[in-house]
Amino acid sequence: MYKLIIVDDEPTVRFGLRSYFNWNDYGIEVVAEAEDGEEGPQAVERFLPDLILTDVRMLHMDGIAMVAEIRSRHPHIKIVFVSGHDDADYLKSALQVSAVDYIFKPVNMQELQTVVERVLHALQEEQTERRLIADMQEKLTQSMPLLREKFLMSVIRDGIPRPERIRERLDFLGLGSPLEASYWVILLRIDDSAEVIDKRTERDRQLLAYAILNICQELIGRFMKGYAFENQSGEYIGILYGSGEKEGLEDQLFLLAEEMRENLARWLKISVTIGVGERVNRLQALPQSYNRAREAADQKWYLGKNRIITMDSLETGDGDSYRFEPVQIERLNSALKAADLAAVMAELSDWFERLARNRRDGFRYGRIMSLELILLSNRSAAGAAYSHTRLGGTVDGAVGTNFSTGNDRRSKAAPGLSYDRSLPADPRETKRQGKECD
Repeated sequence: MYKLIIVDDEPTVRFGLRSYFNWNDYGIEVVAEAEDGEEGPQAVERFLPDLILTDVRMLHMDGIAMVAEIRSRHPHIKIVFVSGHDDADYLKSALQVSAVDYIFKPVNMQELQTVVERVLHALQEEQTERRLIADMQEKLTQSMPLLREKFLMSVIRDGIPRPERIRERLDFLGLGSPLEASYWVILLRIDDSAEVIDKRTERDRQLLAYAILNICQELIGRFMKGYAFENQSGEYIGILYGSGEKEGLEDQLFLLAEEMRENLARWLKISVTIGVGERVNRLQALPQSYNRAREAADQKWYLGKNRIITMDSLETGDGDSYRFEPVQIERLNSALKAADLAAVMAELSDWFERLARNRRDGFRYGRIMSLELILLSNRSAAGAAYSHTRLGGTVDGAVGTNFSTGNDRRSKAAPGLSYDRSLPADPRETKRQGKECD
């Protein structure tokens, strides 16, 4: 039922409006009456009506002033003025306070019915709109975790295309991430994910994903600040940040990664490899850290599973650190596929020269970068061999007789590494070589 308050300084008018019109037929209940403009606002505060039927000229406070006061606190209430004065100034004032309608005394019941139907239609439309907005708000609230996840995925992959609006969007999504802070991206990948995930029912897969995220998010809150979400089946991303000394934050970061690995093994009986990206100073630089975390996690095919791997966990220079560039990778790929030894050596010389200039910790990072180069050469060799043999050629004809993919144990280039992205052919030999590098 809609609630109605009648305000008029004439008792007979109030009685007539209440008694001679069947309000119940329209779903309206007369909840109160007021005899002047001072009592009217008090009744409104008490009953919070949907509709007010009020005289214009009254003692103490006229209807125009009363409605202006009520409107300031309850703009949704519908107002219908009833007046015995056909005065243009009053009509103009009624319009200024957004009255729904204006009828004259003596009140004609047919005219009142028409006005009530019009007001009722407006009330029903507003009620429908409010219900729709409330329903949309509820659905928006329910989908907020998915919206946050979608946003964070777009940030790590594409950066922030419109930085001027990012603060507004972060507030809307309820993310407290500062625009500038020490940020890292970690990538957590389930080892042997096909065996771990594919054998489970869909329900068990969802429970596993929920449990992994729950453990990771709880640990993030304990060690640092940030968010965890599922990137794809068997792969999870952590966006971490903090303020304070860089060394202290990095200690916390690796403690967090180790706790994630150990807790997932203890409680869920799963092995994971965690790739740690490099530190960046701005939210919009997260793609750089994400790409490094992905590259680090990819090294498990050579370094082994159930590890925490970083391509370059410590920032070592004041300027920009040297990185692989897509153009350089393409040039090296072309040289490898063409078996052009001079071009390969020139490209490698350029890479390592830049590495020496831009990295204080060049040996440690160089060893990891060398693994990337081996991986790249193996992929190039495998691709060339596959394409050539499909055309009836041989592997030697595809990559040259002096080129080794690492499958030959006698080769001096990356012994024990194969280009099928499996584990090393002989883990003991790889371990021995790692000790020699150290």
